[in-house]
Amino acid sequence: MDDVYIKDTNYSISSEDVTVVTVTYGRSRSKLLREMCAAVRCNGVGRLVVVDNGSAFTDVRKLKEMQGEVGDSWLHVVRLQKNTGSANGYAVGIQYAMNLGAQYLWLLDDDNAPNPDALYALLQAYDSLCRQHGFEKTQLMLESLRLDKTDHLKLASGVSPCDVFARDNSFLGFHILDVHKKLARRLMRKRADNKWVTVTNHIVPVPWGIYGGLFFHRSVVSSIGLPDVSLYLYGDDTEYTRRFVRSGGYLYLVCGSRIHDLSPSWMDTGSDVTSFRRYLLGDPHRMFYTVRNNAYLDVYYSSRKPIVLLNMFIYCFILACYALVLRQTVNFKLFVTAIRRGRRGILGKYTTPLPTASSRWHDLPGI
Repeated sequence: MDDVYIKDTNYSISSEDVTVVTVTYGRSRSKLLREMCAAVRCNGVGRLVVVDNGSAFTDVRKLKEMQGEVGDSWLHVVRLQKNTGSANGYAVGIQYAMNLGAQYLWLLDDDNAPNPDALYALLQAYDSLCRQHGFEKTQLMLESLRLDKTDHLKLASGVSPCDVFARDNSFLGFHILDVHKKLARRLMRKRADNKWVTVTNHIVPVPWGIYGGLFFHRSVVSSIGLPDVSLYLYGDDTEYTRRFVRSGGYLYLVCGSRIHDLSPSWMDTGSDVTSFRRYLLGDPHRMFYTVRNNAYLDVYYSSRKPIVLLNMFIYCFILACYALVLRQTVNFKLFVTAIRRGRRGILGKYTTPLPTASSRWHDLPGI
């Protein structure tokens, strides 16, 4: 694909000014990474930085093979000896790209496959927003549309962000004022897959985002720093983008810049499975870090802590009922431990061995 140039009196961006940063962690993900690599090359990016977060030997060898095919001046591999978590992985990758002289950074997951025109749509939106609103480069972040994310599809279909994102002072996305809406949706069996089918090319302001598809100028890093490595895994992208917005920045979802996910997400909110069952019957490792970090962020960003506590107690009561029915008291205790550590700000990697998942939520009857 030819380079994309957008010229203006103040802004001139080439696709070659863009460096993609991704983090891979092995587990035979080299095939996904190869597909992602091919997709970003079609977008004409200047280089790709891959942080190898402690991959197995076979995946390391395949990474070297890929590097030999496309050239080490385009594909840069940063090898970490062990899996240090997504927060540190992206922090290392962003800093490495900055040291290479990257002007614009586009963060992607290792299983993201952007459409051939995804970067072009981002650059168009960036230029348009800067010209229309007079944004400085430190003030603007963009996010590509993830086609497997129900929240993104809702926003692209014209649903208001207020009806998509959790209310202020929620706990894990739960707020007592929304209970009647959630009950009505479940009783009427109105599923997201049947409702949000018309995807537009809107540019939508959002309060926070995720790493996969995040686009920004290097000056943003100089302004707000790197991802918080103490979060280790899950929720660190939420913290990073909320930190940016809280500092006075603006984050937009560019619905014309589309990314296909090559593997499913464990927390797809479009699933018929409730979050209660997902937390109790899913991977305890993912559950622990998701709950702990979100409990920490819910406290840190809340304006009315008593309301957060009320929502937390109600959520935990419902979860306890589920745990009794599903006989998952061990995972419920782990859930409570995660909340306690998050609320106390005890972060970093959890060194106590976590239980293994004995069942998968999609193999069990719904309740």
